[in-house]
Amino acid sequence: MDNQTEQPTVITDQSAVTVPLQSDNIVNPQVIPQPATEPTPLGAPSKYKPEYCEKLIEHMSKGYSFDSFGAVVDVCEDTLYEWKKVHLNFSDSYKKGRTLSLYEWEKMGIHATQGKPFLYKRKIASKDQAGNAVVKEVEEQGSFNATTWIFNMKNRFGWKDRTDHTSGDEKIASPWPYLPSKDNE
Repeated sequence: MDNQTEQPTVITDQSAVTVPLQSDNIVNPQVIPQPATEPTPLGAPSKYKPEYCEKLIEHMSKGYSFDSFGAVVDVCEDTLYEWKKVHLNFSDSYKKGRTLSLYEWEKMGIHATQGKPFLYKRKIASKDQAGNAVVKEVEEQGSFNATTWIFNMKNRFGWKDRTDHTSGDEKIASPWPYLPSKDNE
């Protein structure tokens, strides 16, 4: 191959480009990317729907977390956080839902500390005599676990044990540099 006259053809994703090569570069010719003629969309189209705002509020008002809403609408939590950044209404729904979720959990804790029974509703699916699907909603009494409740409140809502706000949790030095000991009396 005469490096002065012959030029190899390199095939890229977009088009064929003729690239002059020196004789010492023939072993590893470079593929030169060509710009696309039309912009291509990045990623799949968004699954976001405006009706998710109300669904999110309803979901979180039952005490469920924001992240678990992904299971309801079949997306991962990264997608939920992206929607929260991009869609103002969804972000507002998150804030309202978080407040309602906190309210639900606090209500549960207050009822438990007052000795009131913890009631919850669940749906039971069955079939009637004709073989048709029937869904019944039943109310049951649950037990309350204070340790689990406290753990949940600390992790989900930022609760923490009492903090000394006057010193920023630092040890406070004595205002008296010298206190006489019993030996010096």
